[in-house]
Amino acid sequence: MALETTAALRDEVLREYAQLAHSLDQMNTVIAGINAEQVSILTDKLREIERKFGLVYTLFKASVYAIVKEDVPAQPSATTNTATAMQAYHDPSSSATTTNRPAFL
Repeated sequence: MALETTAALRDEVLREYAQLAHSLDQMNTVIAGINAEQVSILTDKLREIERKFGLVYTLFKASVYAIVKEDVPAQPSATTNTATAMQAYHDPSSSATTTNRPAFL
């Protein structure tokens, strides 16, 4: 009696393992198909988004620099002017920041 139940349980476990192996094979086939077809499309879309982000970042930096440069009075040296502008930009307590614009930190 115990031998028959053990054999039945063993057969049931083997069937479950076979079903699991079959399901994993199907899932592997589906994933391989998705990788082959969709990865290149997604990569192209991500490259396009990356280019757009680069452009937006550059334009944002230029805008912030123009605002900072506009807020600082002209000085004889261009490098001194830039250094003062950047210091005034990063130091909210500086006297050069007397505008109503919000500070971007």
